[in-house]
Amino acid sequence: MPLPHSSSRICPVLVLSTLLAAAPVEAKRLDGVFTGLQDTEVLVLDYGSGSYDVRILGIDAPEPGQPFADEARAFVQNLAVGRDGAIRFRARNAAGEMVSRVYVGEQDIALELLRAGLAWRLPSASYKPRAEGVADDLTAAEALGKAAHRGIWSQPGAVSPWEFRRAPAPEVRSQSFGEPTGLAGGTDENTSKKNGDDNECAIAKNPTNPQQLFVLCNTSTAGLFAARSTNGGATWIYPDPADKTIADGDAGQGISACCDPSLAWDSFGNLYVSYLGASPISVETLLSTDGGATFTQLPTIDVSGNDQQTVVTADIAGGGHVVWVVWNNSGTMTAAGATVTGLGAVSAWSAAQAAPTTSGCSFGDIAIAPSGAVVQVCGPSGGETGGNIRVNTDADGIGGAGFGASVIPTTTLVGGFDFIPAQSSRSVDSETGLAYDRNPASPHFGRLYLLYTDEVVQELDDLIIKVRHSDDNGATWSAPVRVDDETTSRSQFMPKLAADPETGNLVICWHDARNSGTNTAMQIYCSSKSETATLFQPNEMVSDGSSTSNGNGVEFGDYKGITILDSVAHPVWADTSNSTGDNPNGTSNFDAYTDFFVVPLFADGFESDSTSAWNAVN
Repeated sequence: MPLPHSSSRICPVLVLSTLLAAAPVEAKRLDGVFTGLQDTEVLVLDYGSGSYDVRILGIDAPEPGQPFADEARAFVQNLAVGRDGAIRFRARNAAGEMVSRVYVGEQDIALELLRAGLAWRLPSASYKPRAEGVADDLTAAEALGKAAHRGIWSQPGAVSPWEFRRAPAPEVRSQSFGEPTGLAGGTDENTSKKNGDDNECAIAKNPTNPQQLFVLCNTSTAGLFAARSTNGGATWIYPDPADKTIADGDAGQGISACCDPSLAWDSFGNLYVSYLGASPISVETLLSTDGGATFTQLPTIDVSGNDQQTVVTADIAGGGHVVWVVWNNSGTMTAAGATVTGLGAVSAWSAAQAAPTTSGCSFGDIAIAPSGAVVQVCGPSGGETGGNIRVNTDADGIGGAGFGASVIPTTTLVGGFDFIPAQSSRSVDSETGLAYDRNPASPHFGRLYLLYTDEVVQELDDLIIKVRHSDDNGATWSAPVRVDDETTSRSQFMPKLAADPETGNLVICWHDARNSGTNTAMQIYCSSKSETATLFQPNEMVSDGSSTSNGNGVEFGDYKGITILDSVAHPVWADTSNSTGDNPNGTSNFDAYTDFFVVPLFADGFESDSTSAWNAVN
């Protein structure tokens, strides 16, 4: 629900002491109108369904009574109030404020204040660097204001607000950046084994060589963590062994990345590496034709204000092949596609097309029908009380007719910033997902599945996972089927689904706190459903350890990854358990873990020796 407003000034010592991260990566975007100021650093954002008090990340403006206090407040008032803007959310603090990067158009208000000499950078605050060896934007902006002797730096002996208050500087904690059940994997594999935090991961498997896998994650340092496997995930190597990152300013590794990695691998062997560029926040895609060893840059798709893009690829009727990307463009879901004719042969992107009636809808997914139709889904982008899930279909796909009107297959009680004990400062969203049954032999060939998170009772943190299906490309939808089978009234969150193109079987993995008495520790659980079954199978725990948030704001992130081929699924997730014993930070930071989950081919249970399932009714 909207956060309560207060007319009194909140002391930043109290407010920012619980700020959990300093960098702008892995941040959820919310668009709206700035309608007022609570303080120089605290704006009111109206986003349609409610409003938030938003504290600007990483700065402290002069206190009332200090030189340039009035000028700083007027600067923010004139720049933002009454204008459309956006936030890239980092964490909710003890005062209930959304601590965020704050934008009006492409202007970052924190950077503008620092350049004008109208604010101090908090000593412990920094943005994620755009490239290795380059000062982050927050530090550089303050240095520019100082060098030009602007504002507070025009007078000798400038006194910081925290010195004026006679209190320690607010601390910004550093970024670290029936049928049988499926068969859970063996020992988890730590793909990253690096300092800092690695989270919000994607994973893909090569259809032309299922032994090849690729993992891409947000990371604390510049760029994105990247790893590849040539032996089915047993061991991992790195495109850049020196720092285990790409898109970090190094030559031949792509435009510098902000965040939000996504992956897809087509039947020619093309690997698509998609992410948001650092400055401006652009939609970028790299192409690899050698299993993720080297990359070429595909054209930038969009340089507007963007969030959480997703790339998918598929073979379509008539022998065609396409790749599509969907993203939130300043509050509206938008997509672009390209045709593919061979290894390394990708056409120019189509014109970006907006999905009607998707304002206030985000954090979604896209899927390509066997016919070539394209469907996008999105869920509520703000608040904690939920709202509509929206689906739009482009019936001719790459043909260019565009998306049709929104269909609302369901509502959810999970909002775009829904705070739960396991993710108390980061929040979760409904994390909608789509997948098609692409097996021509399946009785439900062309069936579209919709995944989402719901809540049993509003704001009691009993989150559950549901699936619906459509047999007409999203025009009409079935009743929901629940995926998780826990009975503890604890949280299941951040689900991800994939459909095996060879069988049509569906697999879903998620974060699950069912074994945590405090509802704060999670394990990875998975379940599967054959193309002929109605219900999902008993849930299997896949992760070997139990992970909790390390209090660095990003926490587990906004999503995790999954891929499946030949009945073997591979989830990837952010893990603090150190169950593998090779996390250089022990249990204090997230590494990127993966394992496998085998989906049985037969409904009689013989291959898994699951005698309890032999008499199950599909």
